[in-house]
Amino acid sequence: MIVDEDDFQARVMKDHIYPHHKSAHSQIRSYAKLTHIKGRRTVSEIDLVVVEGRERAFAYEFKVLRGKARVRSRNYKRIYQGLGQALLYFWYGFDQSTLCIGISEDLDTFTRKKIEAKIIQAGPVIDEIRKSMPYFGCKAFFEEKDKLKRVRVFSSPKASFPVKTRPMQEDREAILAGNVRTRGESFLRKHGLVLSKL
Repeated sequence: MIVDEDDFQARVMKDHIYPHHKSAHSQIRSYAKLTHIKGRRTVSEIDLVVVEGRERAFAYEFKVLRGKARVRSRNYKRIYQGLGQALLYFWYGFDQSTLCIGISEDLDTFTRKKIEAKIIQAGPVIDEIRKSMPYFGCKAFFEEKDKLKRVRVFSSPKASFPVKTRPMQEDREAILAGNVRTRGESFLRKHGLVLSKL
């Protein structure tokens, strides 16, 4: 069962994100829980950054929907919060940004069906957004019997964000060069996600 957001992030990184990037490029680096770019603190922590060579930088935001009665109403707020954070990442010059949503199996059946219906209903809206923003993606995963099943309604980004301002370009160059600070080393070790070991 998804224990928390870090657990969800680790599972998606290992089963979906790392294999995708490794098949696309021979040299990838990752930074979990990125907090600083060029010595400057980011507005919010960036859950995951993947850099392919010195050409492209990808940002990922992770949110988990859980079923405890007292937090159910916060689930939708978490989606909107994650959407805002994932869009904010373009401010730092990322080529693509993706929001990953995990739906825990501890949600009651009624709530899971309601969320699934909302996700399917949102599909056409997301498609329209992606036409104007092909560099933004959203992925949803339902946890079933301790496995993550990806919802096919959403797809991955297809294009790169057009970085136009000097500060964005400078941040992008710093990210590509590895001029960043994180608090994610222990997270990567704890979950066996150090790239050299995968």
